[in-house]
Amino acid sequence: MKKFGAWIMKWILKPIGRFFAAIWRWIKNTAWVQPLLIVGVIFAVIFSIPPIVSAIRNRGNDENAELYFRDRELKFDGLTKDVDSVEKSNVGKFAVSLGKALEQVNNGDLAAARTTMSQYGEKFFLSFVQTGCDSCKNMMKALELIQNGGIDNPPSIRLHAIFVDTLLEDEKGFRDDSPFMTLLDNSPLQSAFEQAAEVAVERPYYVNISGGATATYEANIDKMISADKTLFQTPTTILFDFTDASLTKMTSGVAEVMFSVDLKGVGAGSEDVRRAETIIDCW
Repeated sequence: MKKFGAWIMKWILKPIGRFFAAIWRWIKNTAWVQPLLIVGVIFAVIFSIPPIVSAIRNRGNDENAELYFRDRELKFDGLTKDVDSVEKSNVGKFAVSLGKALEQVNNGDLAAARTTMSQYGEKFFLSFVQTGCDSCKNMMKALELIQNGGIDNPPSIRLHAIFVDTLLEDEKGFRDDSPFMTLLDNSPLQSAFEQAAEVAVERPYYVNISGGATATYEANIDKMISADKTLFQTPTTILFDFTDASLTKMTSGVAEVMFSVDLKGVGAGSEDVRRAETIIDCW
């Protein structure tokens, strides 16, 4: 073994070292090469800055998007494989209340539905998101623009978020190892999806959709009610409206469904502004 190491040192490492040492001596002794080398290093640094800055900015946007939705998250903590555990989690309590409110709307009792949902708001967006979602990041930037005064006369928007990729410490017993799927199996949330899919194509957002996106919209509706939630589009955002105004518009309960957020208009302002305008129109 020692002989092999000596052979490697003699015939491979030392020749490589002599080669680079010779290059260094040549650079040091050749005056005109040194300025070129310095200039080359400077340009290498300059051209490497934009990708580095872009990577840092993108990472910051990803983290900001997750924090934004985490602040509005309906948590799965407390949910187990036990059917009776649903209402032990915040997201389960919400799902049960939502199912009851939608039933009350269907029975013509909007006031009762509003009372049922009083903890969550009489009108709100429910966004299904996940970590590392580019479209979620775009939606977050548009929402922040609205909520931070970047849009004239912005509405007061309320939003709740459910992370479909949530993992809990003990995953055993969850359907497909997913708390989200277990929630769908044991709460009225799946029926809310089905109602949303049924009414979505009759709502203004779908009717006014442009740019050839209609087929994609219909495909996403199918994914929303599919048993295979690996196809689920994020963000999927449903607008629920239990206000008296929804009676006039005939949009009580499920008012609108959005997949990502399309850009409103053509070239009218930045993409963030155009997405913000789409959200406002939907609201």
